[in-house]
Amino acid sequence: MSAERLHMGWFRHADQLLNLIRPPTPVGTVVRDYFRNFPRLGAQDRHAITDLACDLARQPWLLRHIDQHLPDAADGDRSFAGFLLQHPDRAADALNRWSRADALRPILEVPLPAPPTGPPTDVLAFHGLPTWWAADLARSGLEDVAAISAFAGAMRTRAPLDLRVNQNRMDRASVLTRLQSAAPNAAPAPWAPTAIRCPSGFNVEGHPLYTDGIVEIQDEGSQLIIQCMDDLENVSSIIDACAGGGGKTLAMAARWPDASLQAWEVNDRRFGDIRQRAARAGASITCRMWPDREPSDSDRADLVLVDAPCSGSGTLRRSISAIMDEREVRRLQGVQLEVLRRASRWVRPAGTLMYATCSVLHRENEAVAARFLEQDPSFELTPVVLGRSAKGDESTLVREGFLRLWPHLHGTDGFFAARFRRRSGR
Repeated sequence: MSAERLHMGWFRHADQLLNLIRPPTPVGTVVRDYFRNFPRLGAQDRHAITDLACDLARQPWLLRHIDQHLPDAADGDRSFAGFLLQHPDRAADALNRWSRADALRPILEVPLPAPPTGPPTDVLAFHGLPTWWAADLARSGLEDVAAISAFAGAMRTRAPLDLRVNQNRMDRASVLTRLQSAAPNAAPAPWAPTAIRCPSGFNVEGHPLYTDGIVEIQDEGSQLIIQCMDDLENVSSIIDACAGGGGKTLAMAARWPDASLQAWEVNDRRFGDIRQRAARAGASITCRMWPDREPSDSDRADLVLVDAPCSGSGTLRRSISAIMDEREVRRLQGVQLEVLRRASRWVRPAGTLMYATCSVLHRENEAVAARFLEQDPSFELTPVVLGRSAKGDESTLVREGFLRLWPHLHGTDGFFAARFRRRSGR
């Protein structure tokens, strides 16, 4: 957002929108409902206003600083002060265009608060993250304050726009060439060989590469979950047991185009636009409700993916305010184990079962995987291997055989994946 393109009217709307962003309501819902009342605002205006409000909502420490030093803020002042503090190089030009510039100049001279140096609970609280996360993060490998601080800061940044290349249609290098005129800063993402990272705000949905099904919007971390299964050959049948909108389903359809692929959900609404996306990508996917019967031998699949319902704690860069409380997450653990247990029945002998979440919490990840193995000895853990990693170094991606992705280490959302194999003859 350049200073030349800055419209002063955006900040009044940003303030109003900021006041409406409250957990656990998804930000997307708040934004959609707000702009219904302002149909004359163009797409560029809506996008800029949303960015202004969300960039400040991601930084609760900055919002506290503004409220402390700007107690008599008029409409628009909070968002404008937030913009100036986050972009001090643009302050001189922007202040000259603000009617209350004299009221805002003093806050620019106040030093910004420094993050605490410990303990981890204080660091999490500073960034507006639940302090009870600290124990889970420690069990997942983030034990020292420096790591917690890097993680918390990264969770409060704006997520990039990642694309997945449908390599059945076009290779990544050719896609990048075609993107250059519209997104000159687009580049190969560092880990997944199918991923391209674009500047946040690029309108890919209006680009022919998207409308022709050559690229899909998908975080690189989500793509790496599919790469955990990349070594599987002779896959003729796949079940995506919690398909949702179909991002991973479509990625599997691209990896194994000749396989029979079923997408399951508990009700049809959860599928979103998966059918339209599949048609655009030229993928053959059968959508169905979860079966209420035991499978026969012929029903079982070579590969079953369980992208389980979870807290979504790893996607906070995108959802901002959707932070579940501890009691709800504890309830979800039972749901996750039950879904994994039910889906496992549909894996053929010697077949693969994948368990994945977009959570950073140990209790939803390693703990659920361990409990599943305790309860079902017919499965064994297969260590995750990323054979085609673009960097070739898996040391920070895989921990104790599990895929573990972090925003501050990998630039992705927070993801987890465990891979199981059904023992032959079971």
